[in-house]
Amino acid sequence: MKVNPFVMPMVLIVALFGITLGAQATGNWTTSGRDAVDVANLTAADLKGWMTLQQVIDGMKISKQELYSIGGIPADTPTSKALKDMEGIVSVSDLRIKLTKPAASVQATPAPTQVVATPSTKGTPQSTAGTHPTPTPLPV
Repeated sequence: MKVNPFVMPMVLIVALFGITLGAQATGNWTTSGRDAVDVANLTAADLKGWMTLQQVIDGMKISKQELYSIGGIPADTPTSKALKDMEGIVSVSDLRIKLTKPAASVQATPAPTQVVATPSTKGTPQSTAGTHPTPTPLPV
């Protein structure tokens, strides 16, 4: 009995595609990575480019105004816009960094106060805690 040389390769191709398509149809084969992220409870590390602004707002439980101010996003941007489509405004990695900072670190730090040397009773200037009345010379 002679077997046609095209039959066996066709059987293998049909079997491979059949297994792959069957696994995808039943949900046992995914390649997008979207199922690995819990969109309802997001952290800044979970942000992906395919997510919309509304998904970030809902998942991180922050207001629209807070997200837009932290990310520097224009107010007229719709919440249906994906993060990957906003690379000219804010990148996903920058948004992750900005959202991981605590709210206290967003505030401006106060300007340093100037230390004034006080004269001693012997006529030589005294300095406070490591400050010098003259510049420190450079090593030679």
